[in-house]
Amino acid sequence: ASGSIDADLYPNLAALAADGTWFRNATSVATVTSVAVPAMLTGRYPPDDPRTPVATDYPENLFTLLGDTYRLEVEEQVTSLCPIAICAPIPPAESADGGDAGDAAPPLGARVVFRRSIGVVLSSPALAGDGTIYVTTTDGTLHAIAADGSASKWTAPTGDTSGLAPAVATNGTVYCGSSDGKLYAFSPAGALAWSVPLGAAVTAGPVVGGDENVYVGTEDGKLHEVAPDRSVRWSYPTGGPLRGAPAVLRGTVYVASEDKSVHAVATSTGKSAWTYATGGTPTAPLVARDGTIYFGSSDGRAYAVSPTGLLVWAQNLRGKARGALAISDVGALYVPTETGLVAIGP
Repeated sequence: ASGSIDADLYPNLAALAADGTWFRNATSVATVTSVAVPAMLTGRYPPDDPRTPVATDYPENLFTLLGDTYRLEVEEQVTSLCPIAICAPIPPAESADGGDAGDAAPPLGARVVFRRSIGVVLSSPALAGDGTIYVTTTDGTLHAIAADGSASKWTAPTGDTSGLAPAVATNGTVYCGSSDGKLYAFSPAGALAWSVPLGAAVTAGPVVGGDENVYVGTEDGKLHEVAPDRSVRWSYPTGGPLRGAPAVLRGTVYVASEDKSVHAVATSTGKSAWTYATGGTPTAPLVARDGTIYFGSSDGRAYAVSPTGLLVWAQNLRGKARGALAISDVGALYVPTETGLVAIGP
């Protein structure tokens, strides 16, 4: 009745009220935590189609700004905006005398082979035939790391601040797309072989096909095929920015576009083989050995489409599909969603 918090019933809230300042009229830009927190930590209004509240979708936030200067102790219940490289301290194990025994023992059968601090990594590494590990960081650098992690073999600037994954061709050439609108090719020794402007920031790929041509998507909605000699063989326009890595199999390249469709394009001509429209933005397509194309969508469904573009099945996920799909050797499909993981059996 007095308008104060009962300290006997709620001691922690009462302590906070006594020592804190309540901004009565302050509100966030969204009523949902998964949307409001990214807005507060990035200083930007939510996009029309909210992204997953993870570091890969919001690479520039308060955590990445402070991570190189301060030690961060972060606990996130709904979001995961602090990259693992910054916010994944290994808890100390307690010794028999109650002291710090150093790093906690890893699970049985697991061991850390190496750790290298190179910056914020937001995408998968690429592995070369000789074991060299290629990985990009959001400061615009490509790193070549020895297979045992003992040394950094070389670094090269790419200008990319989005953290796109590199790709390695069978001859050892390393390809990197960049937010500066170029595709870069590096020799296995780290020398810049060439770069080619593509007209807009690279947002999908690169992926190397069996013919050694490189497939890469850009923010302006175009899928490009670039030959090893840096010539752009064709550019296929879609109706929206491209997201996720393209997939290539048997003369066809598949790519997801924010025009709510998955596009199948003939690698020989750059012409459309077919387009499959969904009710939302599709995830990067996954092509199985039998040629079936799997993808999820923000319309809350997972799709299986035949190599000719016909629907095989569609499954209600009870949530928007997010991120890349995976398939097991026995044909079980795993689909990440905004609410969890959905497994679809064969």
